[in-house]
Amino acid sequence: MVSEQQKKILVIEDDEDIRTIVVTRLKRASCETIVAADGQDGLRWFYGDRPDLVVLDISVPVMDGWQVLERLREMSE
Repeated sequence: MVSEQQKKILVIEDDEDIRTIVVTRLKRASCETIVAADGQDGLRWFYGDRPDLVVLDISVPVMDGWQVLERLREMSE
């Protein structure tokens, strides 16, 4: 059975236009969104909010997407 609770999705994307498009579509699908413009911020949000899903750009500043993915895998199922 699917919960009626909104799904929380973290979007890690440095391009403002792409980030806006992704967030807009997720909100239309009744998802709660959290946004980060770089990998390090994304990890902070992940550790603090524990989202249900992460949408991750591979080429983000500070820590690239591959580094972020490695850390996320260490901390999640």
